[in-house]
Amino acid sequence: ATAPWQLLADKSEWPAVFARLGELAIVKRRVGGYDGRGQWRLRENEIDQLPADNYGECIVEQGINFSGEVSLVGARAHDGST
Repeated sequence: ATAPWQLLADKSEWPAVFARLGELAIVKRRVGGYDGRGQWRLRENEIDQLPADNYGECIVEQGINFSGEVSLVGARAHDGST
């Protein structure tokens, strides 16, 4: 399953983000973010920690209290083999 998310284009969107997604927002760069790199865990009083150049280049997810998380990448060759 995927956490609820939305694009984040402008700082003015934060009130709607927290109203929709809850008190903890996970911001992720759409390009170059992985395993914590290019990611921020923010609450309403912490939004100034997000560098301004990220607006329009990131998504924001609902913060969920997972006990663990797994990333999986799959690929197939041109002939369909894995």
